[in-house]
Amino acid sequence: MVLFLPYLSDGIVPAETMPGVLRDFALAQPLTPIITALRALLLDQPMGASGGVAAAWLAGAVAAALPVAAVLFRRRTAGR
Repeated sequence: MVLFLPYLSDGIVPAETMPGVLRDFALAQPLTPIITALRALLLDQPMGASGGVAAAWLAGAVAAALPVAAVLFRRRTAGR
């Protein structure tokens, strides 16, 4: 599922050219602000609010994945 998110983001086609529901999904998912922020950094353009939104999405992903990784690590190494 995660592998298909870039295809439904603003990374390949601008979200403004997408049909209604697809455009709303593309603008609401986490990859769109990350791609927009990276594109602005690479092209030396102003980032606007996408930098803060991208940082928040990435921090949230790390905050959600860290406890899961810790539990899985403890389970796998508990018998050693």
